[in-house]
Amino acid sequence: MSSTASKAAGRGGRTHRQTATGSGSHKHRYSRSQRKIIRLLITSWILGGLLFVVILVWIITSMKLSSLNGDLLLEQARTREQAQQNRQLQASNKQLRATIDRLEQEQAELVAGRIPRLRPLKFDVTIPIEQEYFRNINFTLTGTTHRRRYEYRVVMHNGGSANVEPDVTLFLFDELGIEVGKARLTSGGNDTEEEKNPLLPGETRSYSNEIRLDREATPKYFLVDVR
Repeated sequence: MSSTASKAAGRGGRTHRQTATGSGSHKHRYSRSQRKIIRLLITSWILGGLLFVVILVWIITSMKLSSLNGDLLLEQARTREQAQQNRQLQASNKQLRATIDRLEQEQAELVAGRIPRLRPLKFDVTIPIEQEYFRNINFTLTGTTHRRRYEYRVVMHNGGSANVEPDVTLFLFDELGIEVGKARLTSGGNDTEEEKNPLLPGETRSYSNEIRLDREATPKYFLVDVR
């Protein structure tokens, strides 16, 4: 009787231990599965957050690029418009310059037709004028912007066999052909007939002085009168 009770107690103990062991193993497997699920959820949340950030950055970047592209297109349109305006302005200036040149040429022809032997006034250039003993003339503009001086240098040469009494008058004219100043060169020098000094055969002589203007004007032409 006692032996039977002991066996029954032994079987009961083993059954209890087996039940406890099975329950612990089941709890352990459940705990590992739960941790995996939690890790997967956390990973999903992180990936979802990163994806959201990437999408947000992409949207913001796209908006900025779209805005920059719009600004660039607007600037290009403005540049093309400005270039077109510049071309039109250059064409207008060119046409205006051509018109001014034509009018100046017509005016110069009218003035030259009214006053024979009139020449354009040029500075720092030797202008040859072969009239009897007169050889060339050079004009120089000196002074200041408020007080301009028109100086000249004349070269004469006597290629004959007899003495020559130089008598030359230089005239200055404005753009309308109105006389604004003159200077006379004689054998006595500039603007004088004293102390006659004839030009000897084979002699070359130069005269330098200033042509004083009779009024405030800008000379455009000159004329040489050799007697």
